Amino acid sequence: MNRYFDLEAIPNPQIAQVDVVAQLMQQTHALLPQYLGRVGLSFPEYRAQKTLGKTIRFFDNDKDLRHLQSSIAANPKFSNYCVVGEVQHTPEEPEAYACFARVQPKGNSNLQRLKKRHQARGTWTDELEQEIQSKYSANLKLPHVNLRSMSNGQKFILFVQKEKKPLPVEGLFSSYGLSNTATVPWF
Repeated sequence: MNRYFDLEAIPNPQIAQVDVVAQLMQQTHALLPQYLGRVGLSFPEYRAQKTLGKTIRFFDNDKDLRHLQSSIAANPKFSNYCVVGEVQHTPEEPEAYACFARVQPKGNSNLQRLKKRHQARGTWTDELEQEIQSKYSANLKLPHVNLRSMSNGQKFILFVQKEKKPLPVEGLFSSYGLSNTATVPWF
């Protein structure tokens, strides 16, 4: 991860910044699979309990990143909504490393399956039910974007959690540029 470039959402009085970033993430998701998990994302203005910020930062090696950057710059679905930065070197010694991971909240169907398993074992109690319901009903207070599934068209919320790490961890990234283990430089 020795190179990066930024996409910065263009302020638009008619569209909320969070919606512009969601549109950019939707389009990014369509491009990233061709890079086979090599491209990672970060959000330099990430704020817990708020938004991802107006900037999406892409990381990878020079060749892939230059190809991705030129694809994005030539695509009006991006260029109408953001400023595409130049590919640059990452700092030799970044402040830290960060892992940006997707968090998927558990829904009511998960609760029902869990209840059935416990009932079959005879371990279901009123106390356990209250504990599990409070856990499942807790609202995630993470930055997120609203997206639409490319496979079935269904709307969903992509919650993103940031965790700082002292050392880099190599690995692959999802088609959203996120990973539960792999890190990107944080600066």
